[in-house]
Amino acid sequence: MFSALRKPTPAFRLTNPLIENIQQVTITLSSTQTSNTTTITSVDVGNTMLVYNGEQHSGTGGHQPNTHHARFELTNATTLTAYRETGTDVGTHTIYVTVVEFVPHAITKVRRGTITVPATSDYEEVTIQPVSPQLSVISYLGNTATETTGADNGNTRAVLLLNNSTTVSAWTGTVDADDSVVAGYQVVQFNASVIASIEQTQPSINSGTSTTWGIGSVVMANTFLVHGGYHVETATGNHFGQRMYISLSDVDELTLERSFSTATDTNSTITIVQFKDGFIDVQRGTGALGTSDTQDNDTVTAVTTTKTFANWLGETSSVFTTSPDEAHASVELTTTTNVLTERDNASAAATTLTNSWEIVEFT
Repeated sequence: MFSALRKPTPAFRLTNPLIENIQQVTITLSSTQTSNTTTITSVDVGNTMLVYNGEQHSGTGGHQPNTHHARFELTNATTLTAYRETGTDVGTHTIYVTVVEFVPHAITKVRRGTITVPATSDYEEVTIQPVSPQLSVISYLGNTATETTGADNGNTRAVLLLNNSTTVSAWTGTVDADDSVVAGYQVVQFNASVIASIEQTQPSINSGTSTTWGIGSVVMANTFLVHGGYHVETATGNHFGQRMYISLSDVDELTLERSFSTATDTNSTITIVQFKDGFIDVQRGTGALGTSDTQDNDTVTAVTTTKTFANWLGETSSVFTTSPDEAHASVELTTTTNVLTERDNASAAATTLTNSWEIVEFT
């Protein structure tokens, strides 16, 4: 007597297109608001990745981090919410976000939340449900800060890290008794069938205005970077000019650029995400705003906008202590061939601004 042999179940395989929906949205906090929401087309929150695309601020006076540092979250399937510490006649603040909804199974796990770094520390970590670090990326979703002194911008930003399968952390660089920080994070685990490699690294500039940072070799057209936040490692001074932008400049190299050369470290977390052949195509560039410019338009090879997102990778300013309306800029894909870098104002301090961006198309 013979028993019929059961055929093995074939392994699940994903094919293009991987994208269900892409939405470029803004969340605006009026001059008196500490939180606000914006409505999006409904998404499956478990299949969705948020991409930070920079910020704009309308206030010309003061540099207080409690007014121009903000974070955002995916509150539910149809709502994004933004937060800042104070909103008493401090200028309008707008966060730019791309909501990327993948098809089922492209993302296998998502963890989102906040990490509070108290004023008594420069580091805090929280526990998350397990993920596979070799398939996962951590994203910076902005941060709020309680600091009210205009001269203290250095340690009011957070660098995030996926420490291991169950722990994420935030690091502000130095302790400041006047400042606590709340950072938003997102951990996305991708399906192994689409990922060639994922590498998390923490590049920094220790002196000078430019440096390179070695990474494992990748195919550049198949690879995009995920920003995990940044800070300037000091508690004093306005540090708009010491912020840095980062680009994938070669198959095994990142380039880091900032405007001012000091002995102060500028630190970041970057995750290098390489997809397998045939899933994505990535273009790269920089936006450059002259002293009188509020906009810079750069041309890219035509893409399908419903399958493509813009990716902000940092910025730096030519004036060390400029105001936030000149020092913050956003990145948007405005047409099939145009990338827009924009800030609110260009008249107060004659500041130039340069940022780095990627255009990631799912082919």
